[in-house]
Amino acid sequence: MTLNKETVMDHYEHTLEWAQSLTEVTEEEWRSAITDGKWSIAEIIAHFVSWDEFILHDRLKEFWNDRALCKAPDVHEMNRQSAERARHEERSETIGRFIAVRTVASRNEENRSISLDYTLSDRSNRADVIKLF
Repeated sequence: MTLNKETVMDHYEHTLEWAQSLTEVTEEEWRSAITDGKWSIAEIIAHFVSWDEFILHDRLKEFWNDRALCKAPDVHEMNRQSAERARHEERSETIGRFIAVRTVASRNEENRSISLDYTLSDRSNRADVIKLF
């Protein structure tokens, strides 16, 4: 599978549009688990924000400079904290944070001088970073 800059940018545009559309779901849909034992839409979106912030602020500087990637935080704890925050946060704030971090990441991506045209199987460490967006 080849991933290129245009594909990444298209993905960002679509996720921003999709996130904005979540303002139209009912409060019950926003706060209810998507299925038994799963998170709500609110919790899922908040979890994306936390991981995007980690990638943007902690991983990309190593990624762009071809350095070893820093250690990830405890996955379960970060996810727990994200879900907890979403339970108490207004929907507009959660969606706003998601849009803000994805917009910053998108602009960061646009300003990079290196090409993102590569085969995922050839660059697994870089692919892991890109797949998280």
